[in-house]
Amino acid sequence: MAKISFALFETDCNSWQQYRDTNLLTQAGFEAINFLPYQQDNSSFAIISGFSYAETQVDLKSLIPLEPQPKLLFSEHNKLAVTPYFDWRQLNNEKLAALISVLTNRL
Repeated sequence: MAKISFALFETDCNSWQQYRDTNLLTQAGFEAINFLPYQQDNSSFAIISGFSYAETQVDLKSLIPLEPQPKLLFSEHNKLAVTPYFDWRQLNNEKLAALISVLTNRL
């Protein structure tokens, strides 16, 4: 999460690690974790992490795979992305870069 926020927002931090250690999930940060069932809200962008959980929340077949990363699903209309679990092995830097590019260029 820190890598995404650091890439998308002006943070006044020197690195994503500094952002993680000082701003992530605080009032100074930009992100929130929601454990409630997903509800479409076009005023903000949602990332559902983990395909097994996402299958209980949305129709994955209605989402578009991001090229060249088919393990990232996206709905521009719903401002929603589905990613592998937030773990460096599953959501590696290459997938994060693709997600950040989409967020930067399409939203």
